[in-house]
Amino acid sequence: MLTFIFFLVLKVSGAFHISGPKEVRISVGGTVQIACPYHSFYRDNVKYWCRGYNWIYCSVLQRSRPTPPQDGDLLVLDNKQSHMFTVTMRRVQEQDSGWYWCAIQRVSNHVKVPIELIVMPELKTERVMMTSPSLITTPKFPCTTANSMPPSTVTPMSPTSGNVTVDGSTEWTADVQGLVWTVWSISRWVLFAALTLTPVAVKLCFMRRTNINEYAGHKLQDQRKLGTQVMDPTWIALRTFPEV
Repeated sequence: MLTFIFFLVLKVSGAFHISGPKEVRISVGGTVQIACPYHSFYRDNVKYWCRGYNWIYCSVLQRSRPTPPQDGDLLVLDNKQSHMFTVTMRRVQEQDSGWYWCAIQRVSNHVKVPIELIVMPELKTERVMMTSPSLITTPKFPCTTANSMPPSTVTPMSPTSGNVTVDGSTEWTADVQGLVWTVWSISRWVLFAALTLTPVAVKLCFMRRTNINEYAGHKLQDQRKLGTQVMDPTWIALRTFPEV
């Protein structure tokens, strides 16, 4: 019971925590690096990068390896000294936008954190012919950039730059999903404790009831023996014989 309370307190206090950015923005064709710090308790566990809005149905894209590859469009590098693993995605495209998970493999429920990746469309250019021999090139922005986004979230970005913009604002969906997983993580331990203690309680109740039945049986036998002695004529004669 004390062990269960200890693990529950550690769980609630955030000792088994893994963190990461809520949202990552990058332009098409760029390279993004996402850092996910974790607790030192998981230093030797396997880390992996998973894609999918729902954690139950997400697909594992890459895992950490003892000898990581030096090239590739997707890399998962685990720095055990700094307790942080980094996910590198190169040459990202618009179809790469979506929900991902920084996760750590465990025997029981895996530790994870959701991250939304948004790939911004590449800026297009339009050539306009003027009466002058000179050629003027003007940028043409998609209709879903500055006009449809709040000013606080718009970040200037060149068409060929691979800069990453991390928005620290908390998404409502991610918070709700994180709350659900937190409640489930605590509830499953409570359920485990109930399932573990129920057989013990049943056993104690059975033993107590058995002891009561045995005591009642012995008491009844003593009463029967006493009743037999009272009805015995010899015992009655001895009891009524006058003392000398």
